[in-house]
Amino acid sequence: MLYQFDSTSELDFNTFINIFIYGLKMDMSFAGYLSFIPFLLLTISIFNTRIICTILKVYTYLCLFFTSLLFVLDLELFRVWGYKIDVSILKYLDSPTEVIASSLASPILLLVFLFLFQSILFLFIYNKFIHKKIDGIHKEFFWKASAFLLLTAFLFIPIRGGFGLSPMNQSTVCFSNNNFANQAAINYAWNFFDTVVFEQDDANPYVFMENSAAESILTKLYSQENSSLSVLKNERPNIVFIIWESFTYKLLNENGVVPEFNSLIDEGIFFDNIYANGDRSDKGLVALFSGYPTIPGKSIINKIAKASKLPHISKALAKENYESAFFYGGEIEFFRLKSYLATGDYSFIESKKNFSEEDMNSKWGAHDHVVYKKLEDKIMQANEPFFYSMFTLSSHEPFEIPIEPLIKDNDEESKFLNSHNYADKSLGNFISNMKKSRLWDNTLFIIVADHGHRLPKNSKYFSPEAFHIPMLWIGGALSVTDTVIHSYGNQTDIAKTLLSQMNMNSDEFKWSNNLFEKGNDNFAYYSFSYGYGLVKDSSTIIYDAQFSRYLEEKGLHLDKLKKHGKAILQSSYQDYYDK
Repeated sequence: MLYQFDSTSELDFNTFINIFIYGLKMDMSFAGYLSFIPFLLLTISIFNTRIICTILKVYTYLCLFFTSLLFVLDLELFRVWGYKIDVSILKYLDSPTEVIASSLASPILLLVFLFLFQSILFLFIYNKFIHKKIDGIHKEFFWKASAFLLLTAFLFIPIRGGFGLSPMNQSTVCFSNNNFANQAAINYAWNFFDTVVFEQDDANPYVFMENSAAESILTKLYSQENSSLSVLKNERPNIVFIIWESFTYKLLNENGVVPEFNSLIDEGIFFDNIYANGDRSDKGLVALFSGYPTIPGKSIINKIAKASKLPHISKALAKENYESAFFYGGEIEFFRLKSYLATGDYSFIESKKNFSEEDMNSKWGAHDHVVYKKLEDKIMQANEPFFYSMFTLSSHEPFEIPIEPLIKDNDEESKFLNSHNYADKSLGNFISNMKKSRLWDNTLFIIVADHGHRLPKNSKYFSPEAFHIPMLWIGGALSVTDTVIHSYGNQTDIAKTLLSQMNMNSDEFKWSNNLFEKGNDNFAYYSFSYGYGLVKDSSTIIYDAQFSRYLEEKGLHLDKLKKHGKAILQSSYQDYYDK
């Protein structure tokens, strides 16, 4: 709570105290789990006290190491993600280089100090007051053994959280309308191991209605009319997908940060009510390419058997003889991206290994201007028609840039803004070069984000502002320019919107809507780690499934929106499990 002091300072005194009162239940539960093995060992310590003491010491050291490690990870991850550390962190362990690069935006020295301080402090307490007393357990052993055996049995009370009908879970510590207070009350270690043990792919945890009722709602939500605005000069243009890392809509209102993008808006079709489906790149890329929604706590990209069953824009275009390629200056194996792209039938993939050593000028790999140059060169040699995608990386943590910063301050938000200013300059230069090429008149450029961001202004992790992203269509292939589309939509809607413009069948993208449909009842749905948000016109609902409560309800027809949101959550989870 000291580490998240900005949020803690907003709490009133009663809420502050109740965090500890309610949180104590979960602390005791986890303490009960950790105590089970020592209590059991102490009941048999008479047989060999020395061995038991050694086992207990090793066990305690390991527990202190892992809980201290989880402690410092949780401090920083909560600041960035907005929720307690859980099993989702494990999926990043197979890409240690990228994890290290990402972590460089964190106060590493402070976290290391806190890790060492907590570990050493509690190791001292254990050795000073506990370990040396265990030798005396064997005296009058039989009544002590009986006592320890009884105490071991009684551990089920704190572990379970008491004698109520419901066992210990995250909702047990939910006591406030302030979501930060509820999150603060959750024991980080309990939450991590709970999700490790129980978040399996064997059941849908979000069932609110009969599946048939949910499917009936989805049929209406994702139904289309026939009439549509036509925006292409011809049905088979070249397509260039620019996926801008962490490009939040909030940046458009930051003075001088993204002037190149802002200047391009009048030259194309700008979508001002688009929302990212999820909060991480692995979720955003699947939503963009496969038109597939994100689900709380899961990423289908980590399940290649499931991901291989998804539709893919590049596969649909391959049927029309499109050459497809993906460009990324970083490690393509990160969060299993390479395996997912392999299901998309790309003609070729350019990644970190395709750049020279001198181009590795970023912790992540090659900076944006280098990758844009690679993309530009490939476009000039491409066989038409082509579908090329580029995923930028310079605006990812640690927000390092190869140019003079726009803002001289060194705080995290300033670095974030500077990285996007550089990303904007790189984009502007690329588009300027493309305008001079012979391919401009027959090429559509789609610029969109992989996800939003809490920065700037440090938006709450579940707020619509953290998911609101810009999308711009530009290029000589457009027959319509200087147009703003106000329809609410998601990254998942790009697939059907694009293919419909090309008069191609898009039925396999069942979670996608055509943003150009006249009279379509548009909405934007997004999910975060333990809940979802749904935005439509002036109405918003945000549901926290972890605590089974709504974090925000405003606008009209809220009962209808709640039913729609739950139907999408239930059906998207069911679809994930059924794959």
